[in-house]
Amino acid sequence: MKKIYPLIFLFFFCTHAFPQSPVIDSLNKMLMNAESDTNTVNSLIKLSIIYSSNDIDSALLYADKAMAMSKEIDDQAGLAKSMYCEAMAISYTGNDARALELHLAALKIFENENQKEWMARGLIEISGMYSDLNDFHDALSYSQRAYHLSKTIQSPEQLFEAAYNNGYSYIKLNKPDSALVYFQESYQIALSAKNDTQRMLGQALGGMGLVNFKLGNGDIAKPYLYKAIQYSTDAYDTYYLMFNYDFLAQVYAKENNTDSAISYYNKALNIAHKLRYGKEKLDLYKPLAMLYEKTDPQMAITYFKLESALRDSLDDAGMQWDIQNLTYHESQRQKDLQEQEALKEKQRRDDMEYSGIALIFIICLIAFLLLSRSIIVHEKAIEYLGIIVLLIFFEFINLMLHPFLEDVTHHSPILMLAGLVLVAAIIIPFHHRLEKYIKSKVIEKNKKLRLLLAKKTIARMEKPTEE
Repeated sequence: MKKIYPLIFLFFFCTHAFPQSPVIDSLNKMLMNAESDTNTVNSLIKLSIIYSSNDIDSALLYADKAMAMSKEIDDQAGLAKSMYCEAMAISYTGNDARALELHLAALKIFENENQKEWMARGLIEISGMYSDLNDFHDALSYSQRAYHLSKTIQSPEQLFEAAYNNGYSYIKLNKPDSALVYFQESYQIALSAKNDTQRMLGQALGGMGLVNFKLGNGDIAKPYLYKAIQYSTDAYDTYYLMFNYDFLAQVYAKENNTDSAISYYNKALNIAHKLRYGKEKLDLYKPLAMLYEKTDPQMAITYFKLESALRDSLDDAGMQWDIQNLTYHESQRQKDLQEQEALKEKQRRDDMEYSGIALIFIICLIAFLLLSRSIIVHEKAIEYLGIIVLLIFFEFINLMLHPFLEDVTHHSPILMLAGLVLVAAIIIPFHHRLEKYIKSKVIEKNKKLRLLLAKKTIARMEKPTEE
């Protein structure tokens, strides 16, 4: 979508209509005597997110406080979250270059701190920013990354947002068939959601209405959009209510129902004014001007002037250059990260290959000693080789399972150690049994060889006596 909100913001969205909400009062009371710690930083971040769409100054104030405290206590995760909040608030002011810079810096910290849930949120937010900038290829690229990451960490809330964002980008890229797949997925996720169901249904049904309209099914689109408007209204989700009004107005405009189209465009515009969301106002002024051309030329001129003035204020050449630089450097950083990951993966596979070769060599050596009919093998040699095999095999399993353990444990050292202990607990008893079996075979073979050698010795000693 043009701007995707993180789950935590949506969870508190209902507080926008009630400035003195219990949540805000509770957080402010807690902050009165709070110490500088992670909990206080998280509370400031929550307040910044709550205020992000209806009180930009307050949102920035809390984000700045969270940022300063995070630096004070060296809380890198808190610092990234506060940067994320500040970027979200700044994006409303139209300073896209600064907002994007903060989002990309926060994303880098989330990656370093392995904050995968927040990485997904950051990717979705960056996708929304590129969508605002009408760069739908980059928007789709970031939302696809968020989509795959959300599947990996099994986060249905972020998967919902990413799937919806994918659908919207495909709509703008004139690929409604591809968009339909993602909008249907977002709708299915919304139906199975345990929390925030009304808001999610309002968003998903709006997407279903939009894609059906783009597919030429206006009669199907309208029922979806009416339901979407109802759900968004019940959920106090004025943000997606604005877009659902916009989508429905587009349907009526296509049907040449001018009065209904103007009515819904104006409803969307009223919300855009309330949210101070310049990008959506820019998208609404032009269709309103075109609809008024036949019925009220003076009103049409007014909207054309509003669009021109707003476009001039948003299309700052210096800002566009900054955004291009940020995009280029981030693409290079991601390319470097991919190369590093590829190098690490190659190194891991090489280590697995070397371990496998060493393992096969020692196993072949043991098999040779076991099957040899001329070499007496000491039990200690079998024990020594068995320990080497155990260590190499454990290292081989560790290399093979390491990526899986990282994903499952989210890089937690304690959980990864517990996983390796579990693997060792399975391997060691099996090793003891195998070692015991091989030693018994070696002892049996040694007895036969000694008996055979003894017989040969006796035979050699008896020959001179007979002569």
